[in-house]
Amino acid sequence: MFFASAGLAALIGAAFVILIVAIVNLRSQSRTERHSEEVIATANKLEKLVLDLQTGARGYVISHHGVYLKPWQNANAAFPEIAANLQKLVKSNPTQARRAKNIIAGIKDYEVTWADLVILTAAENPAKARALVITGVGEQKVDRLRRQFDAFVAAEQKQSDALRKRADRQETYAIALGAFGLGSSLLLIAVFGVYVARRVVGPIRRVASATQRLAAGDLSERVGEGGRDEIGELGRNFNRMAESIETAQEELAGQNKDLARLTTVLRGVLDSTVDGIALTDLEGNIQIVNRPLQRFVDELGLEEGGNVVEQLLSAREKLRDPENFQEIGRAHV
Repeated sequence: MFFASAGLAALIGAAFVILIVAIVNLRSQSRTERHSEEVIATANKLEKLVLDLQTGARGYVISHHGVYLKPWQNANAAFPEIAANLQKLVKSNPTQARRAKNIIAGIKDYEVTWADLVILTAAENPAKARALVITGVGEQKVDRLRRQFDAFVAAEQKQSDALRKRADRQETYAIALGAFGLGSSLLLIAVFGVYVARRVVGPIRRVASATQRLAAGDLSERVGEGGRDEIGELGRNFNRMAESIETAQEELAGQNKDLARLTTVLRGVLDSTVDGIALTDLEGNIQIVNRPLQRFVDELGLEEGGNVVEQLLSAREKLRDPENFQEIGRAHV
């Protein structure tokens, strides 16, 4: 029973451990997905800053209107914080950290060597600035940065998908192992229940039924003693008790037979005498009356049993008449 209980506890514990591991993996996957989403969102913000730099520079060069400098100014102001945040998010991933560093360096280069240069040129020589824009050098730089952003986001998404697939596999394995552990636990519980029923409940029921039959008078009732465990000891104790009761009952029956035989002998001796004899207990209550005395009591019309003193007083009252006394006496001569 100890090993069965230990095995059941170990199996249930293992099932719970597997489920806990699955839950931990799911939580870890959820955090990883949220982190990847944050990295991608930050990269998109940074890419939007590049587009704002491009839009602001082009708009100002073409229209020479100061309103188009607003996106360029906002992009310049927000760039350091967003770039630092992206580097912080990917610092645990060397490959992505290197890509982020290259992207940030490319944005700075684009800002210094093109966007800022075009705007300064437009302020002094709008025609020259428009000529610089028409060359398409800025668009090439932006296209190069956008390809870097696409590669960065694709790598991050690929890493997230790989982690998700691994987590899904681990989840599937955990569910399968959990189901196996649960099924095995139920099977072991059933086996354990059958074992307890056969080794404990069944023998105890047999002892209980045998006890009822023994109490009903079947002194020959015995039970199987079984093994050397507590249940077997219970069966052995019951059998010893039943044997002891049966032996005592047989001895008592023998003593009763001897007592009945002695009583018969005593009755024959008492009845063979001509004298009336009565035996009483210590309180004077009549226990045995021999046959001559019984006839005398019947002829006097006395009540049977009772206290000997009361019987003597009653007899004295009935024998006050001398003639009646003589007649009874002659009848017993």
